[in-house]
This record gives sequence, C-alpha cells and structure tokens, in this order.
Amino acid sequence: MIIPAVHRKLAFRLIGGLFAIAVLFFGYHWIKGFGQDPGDVGRASTEGWIVALRLHDSGAQVVAIRPDGSILESPGYQPGKNDRDPVWRPGGNQVFFVSDRESDAYNLFRWNIGLNLVERRSLGSRSQLQPVFSPEELGAGTNTALVLAGGFVLEFNPREASTQQVLPPVGREIAQAEAEGGQGAASQFDAAYKRIGNSFKQARWGKDRKCIVAVMRRDEGEALVVQDMTRAVPPYPLVAGDKVEFDVDRKTGEVVFVVSGFRVVDPEQAPKEWIKDGRIVVPFDHMIGRFDPTELPPKIRPVWIGKGDDRSFQQPRLSPDGATLMVQEGPYKGNGSTETKRLVLMPATEAGARLASVLVDKPVFDAEWHPNGNLVVLCMRNDAGKRAIFTIAKDGSGLKDLTGDKGDFADPSFSPQSK
Repeated sequence: MIIPAVHRKLAFRLIGGLFAIAVLFFGYHWIKGFGQDPGDVGRASTEGWIVALRLHDSGAQVVAIRPDGSILESPGYQPGKNDRDPVWRPGGNQVFFVSDRESDAYNLFRWNIGLNLVERRSLGSRSQLQPVFSPEELGAGTNTALVLAGGFVLEFNPREASTQQVLPPVGREIAQAEAEGGQGAASQFDAAYKRIGNSFKQARWGKDRKCIVAVMRRDEGEALVVQDMTRAVPPYPLVAGDKVEFDVDRKTGEVVFVVSGFRVVDPEQAPKEWIKDGRIVVPFDHMIGRFDPTELPPKIRPVWIGKGDDRSFQQPRLSPDGATLMVQEGPYKGNGSTETKRLVLMPATEAGARLASVLVDKPVFDAEWHPNGNLVVLCMRNDAGKRAIFTIAKDGSGLKDLTGDKGDFADPSFSPQSK
C-alpha cells in the first residue's frame, strides 16, 4: 500500500509534535524540580553517619564519619580556613555549615553528601552563624533554618539562598500591629528588645511556629526571651544569668533551660523579699527549668535549683521523646563558665535532678542524642590524648572510640536517617 505524500507529512508532523510535547513535559518537571533546590537533586544513604568538625592547628574542616569509622572530608577546604556550626538538614541528604572559605565573613555552605558537592548558599560581608533546622515533629517546617547575623535572627531559605529577619519582628508583624491601632510599632519592638539585651546568641522555633525562643546577650550576662509570633505583642523575658542555654522538646514544643549565675531580668521588678539592705540577694545561683512557651506568662517548673558553685550544668540536650535531659555537670568558675567533670542524665520533669545518674564520669564535650534516643555521641580525650568521637548507650554500656588517632574533633551529630 502506498501512503500519499501529504499523509506522510501529516504523520511526521504528528510524531514531531508528540515528541516536542514529551520534551516540554519532562523538561518542565526537571526544571521545576531543579528550581526547588539545585543542590537537592542528589540522594545519599547516611544511616549511622556522624557529621563533625575535625580540628587542625589552624582552622577546622567539616567531615563525615561513616559507621565503619572511615572519614569523608568535605570537598573544597583550604588549610587555615574555619568551618563551624555543622548541622544536618532533615532528611539526612545534606549538611549545612558556616565557613570563611571564600571570604573574610562566615557564609552558609551546603554539602550535598550524595553528589559530594559543597556550594556557598549566602552572600554578603555580614557573617551568618548557627544555622538550625527544626525537626519534623515540631511542625515548624523543615525547608528553612534560623540563623544569626548582625545580632539579629533571620530565616534562611536554602532553595532561594535568601534570608528574612524574624527577630526583632519586622514586616507582617509590624504591619499587623499598626493595623490594630499601634503607631510606631517598629520602634516599640526595637525599644522592647533593647531593654532586654543587645544581640541574639541562640534561637529556635516553638511548636507549629507559634513562637520563637531565644537567648539575648546583655551588658552583663544573658537573658531567655519568648516572642509570640501569632500576635503583635512585645517579647517576654523569663530568666537571666551569666549564661543561659536551652533546648526544645520536639514532641511538645516545651523548653528546658539552664541558667548559670542567676540574675534578675529587671532589677526594678525584683521581688521585695529578695531585697536586703538595699541590695538584691537572689535565693539561688543556678537553675534548670521547664516551661511551655505558648503560655505567657509561663509557669516555670524547676528541674533543679542550686545554691553555691560546687555544682552547675551546661549544654542541655533533650532526648527525642522529651523524657530525659542530658547535661554536662561540674563546678561553676564564674563568668558563665562551668568546668565539665561528667555527663549526667535526669528525668526532664519537675525536681527530676533528684533522680540524676552519671552516664560518663569524665570530662566530655558536645554530647548529642541519636535519633532513636538509645545512643549518645560525644567528644572526649582518649588514651592517645586525642579529642576523639565516642558513642555510648543510654544505659552506660558499649563505650566506643570511633576516631582513635585520626585527629581532634568537635560538634558531632548523627544523621536524621539513623534508626
């Protein structure tokens, strides 16, 4: 059978049209996926992996320790440069960190483990520090991170490589306040924060992004503050001290904090019973407390209260289920410094310190929970004198040196893929 030329042309045009449509269809979805996050195209199996800093005589490099103890170095590092603040992105495929690799300022970098590719994700001469992603259970979103820059708290979007200030509040929050009848809302927020502190040291989202919990530096010491993000209201300062640290329960959004060298937030509001001979005399020196940041004013439930400097705590870390608090314990040396002597576990409940138990009876650094809550990773001096990475079971068994004589390390954390 002979097909007329005109029909052949129509057939070829039809085939060509279908091919073009297919190319456009797949091309659109590829571009769409790529545009969501160009560095998110790779996938990696990182179950049991630990990201950490390897410390050099000059500088530090982000590395990953595999379950077999082998080390994968982040590419593009130059001797003398300083990587810091490594954090896993939820999903365990990428690690974000800050570094001065490409400028004098510290910028955000992303290490795509699957592609073994490091990309700079922020620009500018202002350093950006301490990126932190919220765990999925908290409901605060996992696609953005909070970072500190210029004394402010910003929300960083890796997809767009952009930031937006969230503390002190600007934009929508200010517009809402003015719409409700407030005049000069921006200056009111600024004034409220200036009465509390000068700059931010730590910040985390609360449950479902209803609030942000933060630590502010002051002329003397630090203060813990909560900002309600559902209403245009001033920040609420809770406690102050020489040093304040906190962690957020990923299940409930409740906060556990540690105060070393307790101070009154506002001396003018000090309880009358604390004033003796014209001076403020606080009834305790150090404290661990727990509260719900969505209830203001909050009801603080003391986990531990201490008088004197023989015993203080630092670096609070809540277990994934929120039931157990891990802290470093030792004597208080003043100016916010605790000399760590041991690693301690206690119930994260009111008066929970009465049931405290020692997990490691040696000086440890940078202890973090495994996602399953049954294992802990930490840094500690080994027999070779190295600041090595160890793991230990929650019950105190199975202490294991993972890095031996491979160097000195800091800031270890397990991949979120770990089970």
